[in-house]
Amino acid sequence: MRTIYLIIGMSVLLMLASCKGTSKVSSSTPSKKVEEDLSKYMYKPKSLDNSKKTETPAVVNTQGITFEKHINGTINPLMDSIAVSNKRYHSAPGYRIMVYSGNSSEESAAVRKEVYEWSRDYEVYTQYKQPAFRVKVGNFEDRINANYVYSDLVKFFPNAVIIPDQIEIK
Repeated sequence: MRTIYLIIGMSVLLMLASCKGTSKVSSSTPSKKVEEDLSKYMYKPKSLDNSKKTETPAVVNTQGITFEKHINGTINPLMDSIAVSNKRYHSAPGYRIMVYSGNSSEESAAVRKEVYEWSRDYEVYTQYKQPAFRVKVGNFEDRINANYVYSDLVKFFPNAVIIPDQIEIK
């Protein structure tokens, strides 16, 4: 027990001895202000003075050169076949805005009519998946474009929701 008190006492004495005093020591010499010019290290872009440059553009002499191997003869049939194969696709993944989902066909027809009155710029689709009728608006390739229309449409149809759907490609 005595050793514990001895260790605690020694640690307190060491802490008190190691503490710096709070008395302020003043020196008789005034402090110097250190000023250094750092402008020599600042980046200075080279000026583009066009009056000093007298470069002439390179001229290539193409007389006597014949181009025998045109790649267009190979590329054009490939591009045509790609265009033909792309015509097979009529839909792609995209987004639509669903403004109505319910059991009543009369209500879905009324909502469809209201959407047409709101704007005729967007296609309106009525879909029946048992037991609900759904009215969807637009063919949007990405969610950002759908969000622009949604921000206007939600004022008239507060239950409108952006949903992923298969959209028509024209």
